[in-house]
Amino acid sequence: MEWKLVKEPEEIFPIPQSFLKTVRTYPDKTALQILTSNGGIKKWTYKELAEMVISLAKEIKSKDAEKGDRVAIYGQYNPEWIIAYLAIQLVGAIGVPLDNRLTYREVNHFLNNSEAKLLFASEELLSQDINISTPLKMPEVTSKIDDFTLPQLTLDDPALILYTSGTTGSPKGR
Repeated sequence: MEWKLVKEPEEIFPIPQSFLKTVRTYPDKTALQILTSNGGIKKWTYKELAEMVISLAKEIKSKDAEKGDRVAIYGQYNPEWIIAYLAIQLVGAIGVPLDNRLTYREVNHFLNNSEAKLLFASEELLSQDINISTPLKMPEVTSKIDDFTLPQLTLDDPALILYTSGTTGSPKGR
């Protein structure tokens, strides 16, 4: 199968700039929605999502994480995970997503191997065996969209380290 672009992008930006450009273009459009436990639908607009992401990005910076630092996410795939990942990107840090089915031993290996400065973890996954953690939860909105300065990023700056298994031993971060 051959893949073809439907339309060439006008410009290509790093993830934080692309996200904020979308927020400014479509502030009142639905960015995220989930099915709630009572069968309803919870929605967030791009503006609401951005305010949560920026609030969490400021919290990440307050913990001395900055451009180039590794920040891991270990949790269920839910809105909190998405918010944490985007906040990591806004800081210019490198996201290290960890599968929520990993053992604590594997999590600690990936944290040490990636040199993660912070770990966002779902409360149900937290353990005494994991030595750095920040609860993965909905951030309290404390910031507005224009209340954050992005770091200087280029398309050459890494955004993510994925650990992949191979045939030659332990998973390696790429």
